[in-house]
Order: sequence, then C-alpha cells, then structure tokens
Amino acid sequence: VQTVAFAPDGERVLSGGRDDAARLWTLDSLSPERVVLSSRMPVVCVTADAERRRFLVASDSGFTLLTGDPASPQVSRTPLPRAAYGRS
Repeated sequence: VQTVAFAPDGERVLSGGRDDAARLWTLDSLSPERVVLSSRMPVVCVTADAERRRFLVASDSGFTLLTGDPASPQVSRTPLPRAAYGRS
C-alpha cells in the first residue's frame, strides 16, 4: 500500500499500491472489501475532495475520477484524457 484516502462513511479507506489496484478496506477488520478500480500500472496516489464524494486515482497509466461512494457498485469511473492534466 502506497497511498490511502478516507471513504465518505469514515469507516473505510481507499488504498492504492504496486499491485495495480485501488482497494476499499474496512477499518474495523483491516480487511479488503473490494477492488474499486484495476489499473494497468501501479496506483501512486488516491485523494478525496473535501466532501469525500469524489476520489482521484492516479497511476503511471493516467488518472481516473471516481464519483460517489466507493462502497457502492454504482460508483462512476471516469478516465481523464491526457489534455485534462496538461500532457499531450
């Protein structure tokens, strides 16, 4: 695990690491609940907005915006085009 951010409920964290995945963990048991996003490269950063309703997952392959509660199967995953973060 290289990076973590708290989920909206404060009882879970979203992690990222060299296994190319963003995982949701339950703090009570410290066990992984589910893989929220599979990346093609190691996840180097996860961060949340102030309201913890959006998460940005960064890997060497790009950025993905997660919208909604990551514990929900309906969480939206939006890959951001390279132009959105200043790369061509």
